[in-house]
Formats: sequence, structure tokens, C-alpha cells
Amino acid sequence: MKDIWREIFERAYVVVILIGAIIFILGITGGITGNAVSLQIKDDFGRIAGIAVGVILFGLGIVWAWRRESQSKVDSNIEVLPLANTQELYEYARKRIEQAKEQINDTTWGTVEDELKIPLEKNAYDEYLEAIVRVCKKGTVRYQEIMGFHPVINIEKRFKRVEHLIKQNLFSYHLKYVEYSLEQFPPLLSFLTIDNEEVILAFYSSRDEDETIRLAIKNPQVVNFFKGYHKSIWDFAKWLKQGGTLYEDEFENLKKRLLKK
Repeated sequence: MKDIWREIFERAYVVVILIGAIIFILGITGGITGNAVSLQIKDDFGRIAGIAVGVILFGLGIVWAWRRESQSKVDSNIEVLPLANTQELYEYARKRIEQAKEQINDTTWGTVEDELKIPLEKNAYDEYLEAIVRVCKKGTVRYQEIMGFHPVINIEKRFKRVEHLIKQNLFSYHLKYVEYSLEQFPPLLSFLTIDNEEVILAFYSSRDEDETIRLAIKNPQVVNFFKGYHKSIWDFAKWLKQGGTLYEDEFENLKKRLLKK
């Protein structure tokens, strides 16, 4: 019974449209007369009111129907691809980076490099880094990356990644950073957006490998959400590389602060 009422409610916009159309017709014609029914609107004010109410109800019904149709299209056009492991994640990210046309936004927290436990994962990660270099050398894609730095074991791996990327004079590669403390932050979500087409995201659990999540999602609305989130972080992050400008003092001071801990 609940399903029937739910279905009726979901189609209620049809009733609103019909009622609006009927009231509009009554306002235009001044009423209807038949063998069983006689309904007359005798004054001009009543007819104008009927036309106005009819137009309002009809318009509301049309908007309601349009919103439901738009929502159904959004829901049906979401493609989700689970990525089984770290190797598959970086292989897929490499492929999508090489296919990018305009803009890549990369948000990397923690030390993902510590997740590389076998040679196949390490090779996939190295190819992912080289894909960044190749796409930036083309000069047609803006690569905008935010890196998170916090004092942990093997933080030097993150600095080696930065040095590898910023010292190749990649004008299309732009880098900012955020320094934070693990004691003050919960685990954070790393993600990569490709143009306005797809977001690739990963959550790494330090407690349980089964809690690790890796997904690729194709949907413009979802991508725009993550692009907006990236921008909100980008606005207060600090520069390490902007086009052809390297902020070497900033980078060296960051290394001194974290490598001595």
C-alpha cells in the first residue's frame, strides 16, 4: 500500500498540471454547461482570477515535472568504477591523465607512497608520475596539484616526488601545499579530477586494508563538487610552483621543518 501512495505522490505533478489547465480553460471560457454539470463564472474578476490560478498551477506542475526528469537523468548518468587495488588505481589514473584535454586537479594527502608494497604497485605509481610529466610537456593541459605534508616516517618520499616534478620546468604544472598535524586531522580523501568528466578518489585506512576505498566516478555534477572542494583548499594553500616560478625558499624551509622531526 505504501508503494502505491508513493507512486501517486511521485506522479502528483500530472494532477497539478491537469487542474491548472482546467481552471485556466474555465477562466477563458467563463465556465461550462452540460447535462450533468453547470459551472459558470459570471464576473470578470472571477474569470481573471481563474486564468491566473490556472497559469500558476500549470507552470508549477511543469516545473515539478522538469525537476523530476532532470533528477532522474542525473541519477541514471552516474558511472562508478571500483578500483580493486593500488596498482589498478595508478594504472587507471595514468590512462585518464594521458586522455585529459584541459584541466586536471590533483589533491594528495598523507604519504600515499607508503602504500606501494610490491614492485607492480611501485611501477604503476612511477608510470603515473611520468604521465603527469608527459601531459604537462604538451602545454595544453593545466595540472593543478595540492600536496599535504605532515611529520611522519618516510616523509622524504614526498619531497622526492616534489623535486622530481618541479625541477623539470613544466610550465603547465602548478603546485601548492598544506602543512598539517596528524593529531589535529582525521584521515583525508585524496582525489583527482579530469576535465569536467571524472573524479578518481581514494581513502587509505591506516588500520585496515579492507577499509581502503578506490573509485572512479563519471558524472559532471559529482566532478564539479570535487572541483569546488579542490578550489576551496587551493585558495588558502601556499605556493611551491606557479608556472615557471619556483618558490625554492618555501620548499627548503618546509623540508627543514619536517625532516628534522
